[in-house]
Amino acid sequence: MLLVFGYGVVGAQVATDFVVYSTGQMFENGVMLWRADTGFVWSLARDGQVFNFPLDAYATLPENRNRENRTFWPQFGFGKIWANNQHIRDLFGGAIWQEVGFNMGVHQEGSTYYLRQTNGTIYQIRPNNTWEYVQEMPNSGVPIIYNFDVSPNPASAGTTLSLNWSMAGAEVALIEAYDVTNDIMMELIPDLPLAGMTTFEIPADISATAIEFRLYAANRGESDTDALYKRLIYTLATVEVIGPMIYENNPGATFQQFERGFMIWRADTNDIYVLYNARNSGTNGGGSYTIYSGGEYVGLPENPISNVPAGRIRPENGFGKVWGNIPQVRNQIGWATLAETGYLAAARLENSVPVAITIPDGRTVYLDAAGSRWDWVDGR
Repeated sequence: MLLVFGYGVVGAQVATDFVVYSTGQMFENGVMLWRADTGFVWSLARDGQVFNFPLDAYATLPENRNRENRTFWPQFGFGKIWANNQHIRDLFGGAIWQEVGFNMGVHQEGSTYYLRQTNGTIYQIRPNNTWEYVQEMPNSGVPIIYNFDVSPNPASAGTTLSLNWSMAGAEVALIEAYDVTNDIMMELIPDLPLAGMTTFEIPADISATAIEFRLYAANRGESDTDALYKRLIYTLATVEVIGPMIYENNPGATFQQFERGFMIWRADTNDIYVLYNARNSGTNGGGSYTIYSGGEYVGLPENPISNVPAGRIRPENGFGKVWGNIPQVRNQIGWATLAETGYLAAARLENSVPVAITIPDGRTVYLDAAGSRWDWVDGR
C-alpha cells in the first residue's frame, strides 16, 4: 500500500522565506527530507517524482525492522515510510548514508517550494509533485540568514576557526568577533559575499574564555562618503576558548654555533631549527628563524662546500645538507664556529607548533610562529 498525500497552501501566492531544522537521508535513487516544525516528509525520487507524507500519514506505522545487511538503513519517520510502502522501497532503493540534521533554508511561493541543502544544493518542488535542481534560491526581498557555522567548537587558543554562512535579501555579509570575557570587539570582517567561508585565528595569548561571532545581513551606505553599513538582521555563534594543547618533552638534540646564529636538530621530530641573529645584535640573540622538516632536507646531497676558512668548521650531517644546499641559509648564518654538541633538550609544543626549546647552556629559546621570530625567554 502506498500512502501519498498532497501538500499545498490555499490562497494568494505570497512568497515567504524561513529556516527550519531538518534532517535528510540519501538513498540509491533519491533523498528524503523531514522538517522539524511540522514533521512533514518530502520524498524526492531521482526520476523527478515527489511523494509527500504529513506526520499523521506515517506516525502510527510500524518501525522499520529490515536492515537487509546494510551499513545504513532508514529509521524513525524515514524508516516507517520506507518499510511500509513497497513502491517507495522499490523506487528509492536502500539508504546510502546516515540521516543528517541541518538548518534548511526554505522559500515558498504558494505550493512551490525551494529547499536549500547544507551543501548549497537547491531543490525546487512544484505543485504537480515533481522536482528539479535550480541554481538560484529566490528571495521575497526580506533578509534571511540560512546558516552560520563556526568550527571547531570548543577551540584552543592559537588555532584557526572556519566560518561558513549563507543568506539572502541583503547586499553583503558582515562578521564581528567579540571577546566575551572583556566585552570588546576583536575584529570586523566586512564586505563578505552572501554565501561563503572565511577563517579567524584565535590569538595564542587570548584571555577570553569565549568568542561571540555575529553574522549580519547588511546593506552598504547610501553615499560614497558613508563607510557604514545598515545592519538588517543577525545571528550568533559562540565558541568556547580553551587553553592551547601543550606537549612538553625532553628530546635528544644537537646544537651547533655559527657566526650569525645557530642550528638545533631534535631527534623526536627530525626537524632542524635555523635561528639567525638579528642584524647587528652580536651574539646576544633575537632574530628570525626557519624550521626545516626531515622531508625537506633528508634527500639533499651531502654538504658540497669544502673550502673551509681558517678557524671555521664545515657543517656536516643534516646541518651540512641544509647549510650547503640552501644558499640563503649559508649566506645569512655564516660558517660554523664550533663543532656539533649533543644534549638533552627541554621542548614545548602548543597545538603542534614549536614554541620553546633549550640549548646546551640551559638557556631557553622562545619561538613566535606568527612572526617567524625568536628570542631568549629570560631576555639574555
